[in-house]
Amino acid sequence: MKKRGIVAHSLSVAVIFLGIVTSVALAAPPETPPNAITIAGSPLRIEVGHNMSIQVYHQNYEHGATYGDADSGPAWYIDGQIYGPDLLSHGDSAAFNSSELTWIDHRGPSGSGTLGDPWRVETTGQLSTGTSTLDVTQLISYVNGRNYFQLDWTMTNRGGGQSCFKFYHAADIYFANDDYGFGYYDAGSGSVGGYDENRTWFMVFAPITRPDRYREAYYDSIWEDVQSGRDLDNTIDAEYLDNGIGLQWNLCLAAGETQTISNLWSFGQSEAEVIPTVVARATPEGPGAVDVMVRDHINDDGSVPSNPNGEPFWMSPDVIVRHEADGRTGETDFQNPTFGQTNYIYVTVRNIGTENASNVRVNVYWGDPALLLAWPDSWNFIGAATVDVPAGGRSVTPEIAWTNLPSPGHRCLLVRLESDQDPIRDEGNVPGDNNIAQRNLHILELPRGADSSTGSEDVEAIAVGPPNAETAQVDIAVQYPDLPPGAQLIIRIERDLFDRWMQATGGDVVNGTVRGEEIIATGPDETIIRDLPLNPGEQAPITIHIDAPIADPFSFQVVERVNGVDTGGNVYWHTALLPEPTPETGDDGVDLPEIKLPSELTCTIPCFGAILLTLLVLWLIRP
Repeated sequence: MKKRGIVAHSLSVAVIFLGIVTSVALAAPPETPPNAITIAGSPLRIEVGHNMSIQVYHQNYEHGATYGDADSGPAWYIDGQIYGPDLLSHGDSAAFNSSELTWIDHRGPSGSGTLGDPWRVETTGQLSTGTSTLDVTQLISYVNGRNYFQLDWTMTNRGGGQSCFKFYHAADIYFANDDYGFGYYDAGSGSVGGYDENRTWFMVFAPITRPDRYREAYYDSIWEDVQSGRDLDNTIDAEYLDNGIGLQWNLCLAAGETQTISNLWSFGQSEAEVIPTVVARATPEGPGAVDVMVRDHINDDGSVPSNPNGEPFWMSPDVIVRHEADGRTGETDFQNPTFGQTNYIYVTVRNIGTENASNVRVNVYWGDPALLLAWPDSWNFIGAATVDVPAGGRSVTPEIAWTNLPSPGHRCLLVRLESDQDPIRDEGNVPGDNNIAQRNLHILELPRGADSSTGSEDVEAIAVGPPNAETAQVDIAVQYPDLPPGAQLIIRIERDLFDRWMQATGGDVVNGTVRGEEIIATGPDETIIRDLPLNPGEQAPITIHIDAPIADPFSFQVVERVNGVDTGGNVYWHTALLPEPTPETGDDGVDLPEIKLPSELTCTIPCFGAILLTLLVLWLIRP
């Protein structure tokens, strides 16, 4: 048995040695939770203990998907104490002691294993702290033939007042007959889990009810978090290790109130297979009566996650910057903020619910052009406005003055909607909560070159090393599917990072050429700088130099990917239209083409006629 806090994998060697010495074949651990009820399906066999612990077997592998007899289950941290299955007291385990619920009933399997009548195992218990009482039901459902099964936990507050607590689903996971694995997180669905050393087997918790927190780490770190009621820190450990996973929901139930948390436990040979479609395209997140939102992109309908097909979630068309408080809020009215003056922000808020929304507070923040922006550390408050939004309609905020722009240059914007009728459920997760939106859009001005038909500009994005992920795979993708003929993109990385990248990978780039200290994009649609050796939290500027024809509209974007998942990006857009003039410059900073007079002036009869008429008028109006 592995011990808590120690990585121990000499057990199999010891068993073999003992077998040789004694000539007795020793049996493997039972890997079965206590008083288990079995759902004998295919490809999954699910063993459900009377204490809500679970062991799962996939037909491809001999051992279960959790360590020991069943190191997995729900846990409740309430009134300073952790409650749940006392895993450490039931057979082989590396978990921790917890206060058990009073177990009331354990029944099943019922059903026939079909889509309309899945197999089910139901376990009920009661949790009582002296000041709080919760009735708890766990329902395990499995449709035969699927690579995943569903877990539903229904909780009812039987106390006389409000009860607030943290609810966890956690496990010490076991991959493909191996206790070690790499961490995995899918931001779109919120799924957390891992995969084996060869990346041929994935296992995840895929939430139907979006969690507040998640974590993948060394198994003992997960158990310590749960046992002490700590918040899971929203990180994945990129190392190959004896790992565990966990999801966390923060709940408050009024007296008599009931809430159900739902989750899937899924297996697969690829990322696409392991994320079931039921969580890949979730239903709108609001309570139905009121569901306020700000779009993440032009096709966002309010469903979460907002990017089921990988749509960029950082280009909200509902967040508009203007240089004057002129009320222009169209999707093409966005202007780059100007340093040294007050800029103005308008936000369009929509209500896709069935009842009116009142007193929705619209908070706006700015951040540096980083590709990985974390809440709340990366953001600075700008201002707020309050709106009422009719059911099925939309409202635009009054102008929100932006006076704290610290310097010239591109900035990112974040909007958070605070509403008592529809609160934020997944703070910091832009695609996962439709109360949150981001606008990372920079209008390219392309000052003209010598021939006045082309222009150049340097723009900057900041690559950010993921926190607590020292060996994370960080890629930077520059995407340019509509770049006009004759345009060129040159990518420059901060010198120290460039040298480390060259030393680590030799300059691993897709669709690009390393020339000196620059990467020349060669296309046709995307250039990827692979495996940047960024330290945790490190910030490194990425400069993109663009040469392009002035007359052609186009856009490109810079995206950061961590372990294959898009974590953020910036969009750069050239409209091929001159910005509106200002009194100071006449062209808002864009050099207009020089007006050249011809070297010889020829004048025809109409020309002389116009001159004579002008002289006559001047003579008639002389003083």
